Amino acid sequence: MKLDLTLTEDLPASIEDSQKVGGAFSAWNAHLTGFNLALRSSRKIVQAWRATGWWPDHYSIAIFDFQKVAAGTKLTFTQIGIPPHRYSGHYRGWIETYWTPMQEMLRDGHLSQKTLARVKVDREQRIKAGHFRRTISTRS
Repeated sequence: MKLDLTLTEDLPASIEDSQKVGGAFSAWNAHLTGFNLALRSSRKIVQAWRATGWWPDHYSIAIFDFQKVAAGTKLTFTQIGIPPHRYSGHYRGWIETYWTPMQEMLRDGHLSQKTLARVKVDREQRIKAGHFRRTISTRS
């Protein structure tokens, strides 16, 4: 999975749970867990990620590259190693729960009601209930 997002503000790299290589992190009530492989302040984050329901001891690699551009910062995201049976859900999850909210916050200063509702559904109906299979929709 590779997505590019040009941000309008300078966004330094940061890690909430751990700021050192080898440090563990989790998100979405431990649905996602992993550890830091490389941290280069304001330039790059490389992490090993896994989600509940993946094969035992299987991790994907997520790379966040930050590049200074005239308009602010460009974030290039690459993730490899997602199990095929979980790809569509994770692809859509990144868009719905990370990239769209980030774009709205940087552009508008707040999240839209549509995005808030979508994140709430992801949190309450998918993560808590363990419903992970999704298909990629062509609708916005």
